[in-house]
Amino acid sequence: MSRGFCLKSAAVFLAVSAFSEIRVFCSSPENGQNFTQSAGFYERGEYKKAMLGFMDVLIEEPGNAAAARYLRDSGAMLDRQEKNGIIEEKDRLLREAAALKAAKARLRENQKRRLKAWKSVYSDVVKLAGSPETLREAVLQYEVFLKKAPAYSDGYARFTSDNAAIKKRFYKTMKSCYPVLFQNRDSVDARDLATLFFATGSESDSPYKYVNTQGTEQMLGKMQEVSGFEITAETGYKTASDAFRFYADGKYEISLGLWNQLLAGDPSNEEAVFYQKLAEGRVRESSDQAGAARLYEQGVREFSAGDYAAAVKSWRDCIALEPGNKKAELGLKKALEFTGEKQ
Repeated sequence: MSRGFCLKSAAVFLAVSAFSEIRVFCSSPENGQNFTQSAGFYERGEYKKAMLGFMDVLIEEPGNAAAARYLRDSGAMLDRQEKNGIIEEKDRLLREAAALKAAKARLRENQKRRLKAWKSVYSDVVKLAGSPETLREAVLQYEVFLKKAPAYSDGYARFTSDNAAIKKRFYKTMKSCYPVLFQNRDSVDARDLATLFFATGSESDSPYKYVNTQGTEQMLGKMQEVSGFEITAETGYKTASDAFRFYADGKYEISLGLWNQLLAGDPSNEEAVFYQKLAEGRVRESSDQAGAARLYEQGVREFSAGDYAAAVKSWRDCIALEPGNKKAELGLKKALEFTGEKQ
């Protein structure tokens, strides 16, 4: 007799046995249908689905001996199946670790390229700001420096250092041109840069000639523009730093919100894209509903193995995460009958 014929015969026998037990033990058509479906899962080797299905049957009919037996067998087969899959799981985790390592390497390379380009803009600003003839061009390039600032979680100190160096360069050149205006000052601000941008030129140190602009409204608009670019850059760095800190602390939902906020203003931020995906995965894993589902399944497995005390704990934890979980409540009631505890 062939092995295939034996397996087919065994499957037929199991199906016939299952239907026979349905007629004898299931008190309602709905529960009978659930039993049939669970038996099918068992026959196809889908032991997790079978285990959960037979638990549902048993919750509806606590005295269903066939469901209790299949529940126990499904749990045992699931344990065996998972033990056999340990090597496959290990290989999967190693592949994921390798992929994550490669993704981090790409992230670092992309960051280096972007920082190199940004550093080139910085050099242009410093060069232009060092000459009275190119101060207006320097203001325009300074805006590019602020707008293209790559808001990485560890980049704020570098940004503030470079920004201070640029302002120092502007101050030195502008003071040489307008010493009276800067005689009691040691720095420049957005108003100075905006006024400089629209200045018509001066042959003396008169601050009135220095502010001889094409229009006050234009000057104020440019001042707000430059100031806004600087505030946006600083805010970006703070957001990235906070997002990374919350991620490291395991506060994934808060971290995800901050990465999304950062990407809204800078869609090409490689670090934000990388950690946004990681945070999304962590949020899914740590959600109350997902955690409750895992705890319910764990309780079913413990119950099927006869570890009723452990099942009680798992189902209580499940209910704590998801109050009103009917299956967990009914399972807990059933497990408590074996432990003798009060609910």
